[in-house]
Amino acid sequence: MESIHNIIISAGMLLSAFAACCIDSPGMYGWAAGIACVAGGIIAGIGYIAGQREVRQRNRREAGFYEARRRDRLDAGLEILHL
Repeated sequence: MESIHNIIISAGMLLSAFAACCIDSPGMYGWAAGIACVAGGIIAGIGYIAGQREVRQRNRREAGFYEARRRDRLDAGLEILHL
């Protein structure tokens, strides 16, 4: 799954870099290149956010495993009666 995020980030950055090379074109071509440049940045940002979300979920899952208090048979229903 991590490689998919890296591919998305790379594709977005590549699109942004190619569009930035053509941004000084005259007329509507320059506008189209600018929009493509912004779109590439957004795609790269989405890939980065998705990757960080996966890392955060993995850390939360590992922390929950080690911090959970396990109960045994005797601790589950223990009551102390004073007679």
